[in-house]
Amino acid sequence: MENNKYPLLSTIEYPSDLRRLHIDQLPQVCDELRQKIIDEVSVNPGHFASSWS
Repeated sequence: MENNKYPLLSTIEYPSDLRRLHIDQLPQVCDELRQKIIDEVSVNPGHFASSWS
């Protein structure tokens, strides 16, 4: 994983790593994770959309 592009996400390997984060860091993790998914889907076949109907 690119450390520069996903600085906080790259520090998470296990659920316990996520639990150690401060609550104020969680929105950043969500943003980085969403961007990582978008980056992957843009170069690999797949579909990314909300599950809401």
